[in-house]
Amino acid sequence: VDSKRQVLVLSFGLAARRQKNGDPYMTMVPGVNQYVHQYHVSVPQGFQQNYFAIMVKKGSKSSLLLDNGRISSKNTVSESSVTVKGQDYVVLTVMVNQGVHRVETKDRSRFGLMIYGHGHDDGYGFAANILGPGKL
Repeated sequence: VDSKRQVLVLSFGLAARRQKNGDPYMTMVPGVNQYVHQYHVSVPQGFQQNYFAIMVKKGSKSSLLLDNGRISSKNTVSESSVTVKGQDYVVLTVMVNQGVHRVETKDRSRFGLMIYGHGHDDGYGFAANILGPGKL
């Protein structure tokens, strides 16, 4: 989404009725001006499938760390490219376990992080930067 004026962007996750997995949810999508270089997030319990959607500058992808280690290709569900105001970004979807996680870049470049998941007739999603500072 590109605009000359301020906008609020929402993402609406749809239910996957054929698989009886998930339920609709809606979350705000942060703008690139709200990205930070490090997140401490909690993935809720009770969902069978949990994911991080990570939006990072293409040149900083190799700098990404999940829980102090590189992101495993076996946990990467998808990868796509997008250009925002002339800057190339990579969007990674990564499968994660429930619990507390730390996601950061070694080069301290700012990136976006969305957390979402599905359970039996249930779903959730939120932007990592809405949690704010403090203990999890």
